[in-house]
Amino acid sequence: MPQDPLTQALRLVFAPIVKQSANWPPILAYGLPGIVAVLLIIGLGLVVPPGLLWLLAVVILAPLAGFIFVTWHERHNPLDQATLSRPDAVIEFPKDNQIVGRTIYCGGLASGIHPQVRLWLAVEAVGCIWPKEREISVSDGRWNHRIFEDGGTKKFSVVLLVADPRGDKIIRDWLEAGKLKAEYAEMKGIPGTETLARVENLQIIDAS
Repeated sequence: MPQDPLTQALRLVFAPIVKQSANWPPILAYGLPGIVAVLLIIGLGLVVPPGLLWLLAVVILAPLAGFIFVTWHERHNPLDQATLSRPDAVIEFPKDNQIVGRTIYCGGLASGIHPQVRLWLAVEAVGCIWPKEREISVSDGRWNHRIFEDGGTKKFSVVLLVADPRGDKIIRDWLEAGKLKAEYAEMKGIPGTETLARVENLQIIDAS
């Protein structure tokens, strides 16, 4: 028995969208199927009472407006520091005032790391900061990382930074630009980052 146009349209168009909506954010999952339903009603020329049209408009526009606002807020405010607890992190080695080589093995503890943030090691000296290659990976509350220090300053600090998406991008872009130019520009600070731990007054002794 042939299906009526509305049933066939819902089966071919609406049903796949509803199935896929399980993978969407909740706000969008409610709004988009509603829009499709309205378009089907209009396309098929069905007569719908005005009260029902107003209800459909509210059901569709409210979730979509919320989705647009949330997306805009996340884009312009990637990480609201006021609502997040500060990660707990320490540098266990090296220690303050330690003599190190150009290759420095670092390690410590870290917990409470929000999924949106990244951890980086950086060197601070003479009022400038130089992030080091590769973000830090934390496993079972511990991290280990190796950095290379080729600067001319003999005494410096190693700092553990937490970076929000903006700070993470600044660091990655800076590292990439340095690779291309074979020279890393001086930075007085990195927006979107916060220092979690610091080891001071490290001194390099060249193997030569």
